[in-house]
Amino acid sequence: MFAAKKREATMSACDEEPCKSLIDDYWDKTFTAQDAELVLRLHCDVWKAARHDYWILFSLWLAVAASAMACAALHLPPIACAALTVTSFLLLLSLFVWGIRIVRLRRLVRVYEAICRRHYSEMLSIRRAIAVKCPRECQPQAVKIECGC
Repeated sequence: MFAAKKREATMSACDEEPCKSLIDDYWDKTFTAQDAELVLRLHCDVWKAARHDYWILFSLWLAVAASAMACAALHLPPIACAALTVTSFLLLLSLFVWGIRIVRLRRLVRVYEAICRRHYSEMLSIRRAIAVKCPRECQPQAVKIECGC
């Protein structure tokens, strides 16, 4: 009987202000931070895939550029050397464009990292407020958010 009264007392303490609004705010910030983490993960994956594709394109350019130089050194037909030289130039141009894309993606990832860290810090500050203002039984479960690639 004593345990039931104590449980009712703690449940009512959790349902009263300021605990109720702080706990609601905590869960709202937790869901927002988890959404930000998900968006960050997606953009990190795109950025990593773009970097991987860049190195593949770079390797292809090296092979074509080396073939164009070997073509000129071996005095092969001029049309073959010209085709390799044009292909090498186009690959170099696409490397430049792809490099710009990677830089822009990295900037976007940094923005999403900052957004994720901001939501996570707001979530932690509300959790600290709950620890100060509410009984121990009212404290929600801790949630870990990763805000980095």
